Amino acid sequence: MDGPYGFQVPKGWTFAPLATVADTNNSQAAHWTDPASGARLDYLVVSTAAIYSVDHTVNLASIEAALPCQQLPPTSYVYVSGKGPRYSCAPMGGLNVNGMVLIKPYPQGFRLLQAQMPAAQDALVAQILVGFH
Repeated sequence: MDGPYGFQVPKGWTFAPLATVADTNNSQAAHWTDPASGARLDYLVVSTAAIYSVDHTVNLASIEAALPCQQLPPTSYVYVSGKGPRYSCAPMGGLNVNGMVLIKPYPQGFRLLQAQMPAAQDALVAQILVGFH
């Protein structure tokens, strides 16, 4: 089903709405969890100019370094034209980890959507990430 932040969310999942991340003044996060499997969607909005180079172009290395993977670098990292990086991390707790970063125009920062879901739901994850806008 359509979620409130520009992407689909699985029906019946528990929702924690967008709230300021502790100890920051430029980040907000929202989360959805599947009560049955422990799968989750994490959504992050970061309003900072720190991801841009002096000439206001995006510094992709700074975004890659900020990805919420347990182990960096990510296992895959591809730039999607008109959106931003799409990535995969090493599995966590038996769940595949995939995400998408949408870069906003300077100096607005970015939005990040990361899914931790069982491999059997990889097609659903791909659908959610492709539709993220």
